[in-house]
Amino acid sequence: MVTPAMTSTPKVTDPISSPAWRPLVRTGLILLVIAAIIYKAALGQIEMNTRYSAGDALQTVLQTNHDAIQRWAARRIEYQQTLSQSVQLTDMAQQLLADTANRPSQLDALRGLLLPALSRNEDSGFFLLDTDFNIIAAIQNLQLGQRHPLATLKPTQLEQVISGETRFIHPVMINQQPQQFLASPITDQQGNTIALLLFQINLGKDLTYITQLGRLGNSGETYAINVEGYMLSNSRFTPTLRKIGLLGKQQQTSIGLRVADPGLNLTQKNRELQSNEGLPLTAMAKSASQNINDTDIMGYRDYRGIWVLGSWMWDQELGIGLATEIDQAEALHDFYQTRIIIIVLMITVVLVSLLLTYKLMRAQKKNEKQMLAGRLQLETQVQQRTAELLSAQLKLEQVADTDGLTNIPNRRRFDQHLASEWLRAKRMKQPLSLIMIDVDYFKQYNDHYGHQRAMSVCSTLRNSYTKAIRPDGQVI
Repeated sequence: MVTPAMTSTPKVTDPISSPAWRPLVRTGLILLVIAAIIYKAALGQIEMNTRYSAGDALQTVLQTNHDAIQRWAARRIEYQQTLSQSVQLTDMAQQLLADTANRPSQLDALRGLLLPALSRNEDSGFFLLDTDFNIIAAIQNLQLGQRHPLATLKPTQLEQVISGETRFIHPVMINQQPQQFLASPITDQQGNTIALLLFQINLGKDLTYITQLGRLGNSGETYAINVEGYMLSNSRFTPTLRKIGLLGKQQQTSIGLRVADPGLNLTQKNRELQSNEGLPLTAMAKSASQNINDTDIMGYRDYRGIWVLGSWMWDQELGIGLATEIDQAEALHDFYQTRIIIIVLMITVVLVSLLLTYKLMRAQKKNEKQMLAGRLQLETQVQQRTAELLSAQLKLEQVADTDGLTNIPNRRRFDQHLASEWLRAKRMKQPLSLIMIDVDYFKQYNDHYGHQRAMSVCSTLRNSYTKAIRPDGQVI
């Protein structure tokens, strides 16, 4: 009997941890890294485009405001030239300079002439100076006879006015407050300058009004500063400045506030600053006060400590810096929203990819199990069929080598065995025995009792001989 070879059941490994999946996992990680790099580069490009667009908008607003301020300044200069060239004002100035005895009545007359102009432009005051820069007329009598502070602070520009130029005097700090003046010469009939007419500009009026028009969004503002970095126009965030301590509780204007970098966001909880005098100027104020025109789209801290984008310029004629800023958070709001959407989409794609990969791997595992079960079933069937074939082969050989009636090996079996034993005896150099048996009266028995009884006798005789001799190598 032939025993079929035993086949071992192969171990089913988890496809997720199978080495066959490692290249796929590595490929997935590489693709994820590439996607992350592309994502970062794309977002970086989108961010820079957003910043450049914000910078262009800031420059446009800044230029528009500057044009408006220049037109305002030109109108003020034209009006003051007309006023200072009037014969009536010239006569009054000459009288004040020549007749000190009647000065009170002359002052009243001069004030009556200039107050309508003062009211028209909503200026803070006027001064009439002699050529030594002494005050010979003003709204308040206490100032009469004093040397005007501009004689010390801006003597060169006053000398230019004496030379015949009507101009804005660059803003100066007087009594810890920024002040700006518009000065024009008063000349006699020979064209000689006999006095200077100064109007003190109300910074909270025209300049603030114009800069307030340059506001972008909810956090953008435009404001003016002097060369020392002090505000010349009112801030959009005056209530906030009072809250964080940069302005007094009752202070209504931010004009005179130093535009300094506090180094932190003062609008956050429990952060107050009593004074910023010792702090460095903001990047904008430092650059503008050095007569540099620039735009910063990468961001810097403003006087509140909030990161802003800004564009600024310096007006050399007026002596003021003009800046337009907007909170970085608002300027990049659309970018931040786009970034969130892209991140959500990428996370969704990654999760869906992982889910699909997991399902694919689970399906692969299921298929492997099904294939293994089918293979095992096929092997079992093959083993069964092999056993059946071997059994049939043995039976066939027995039928071919055995007489059908007596179950005694036939002549074919005898010839095969004789040849085999002959070769073995020859190889082993042993004798070979062959016994031939003749049964007496077998033919008569066969004729008398029949063939079947005769075959039965043959079988009985074979069985008897088989029991009597050793079976090794014997065929009967």
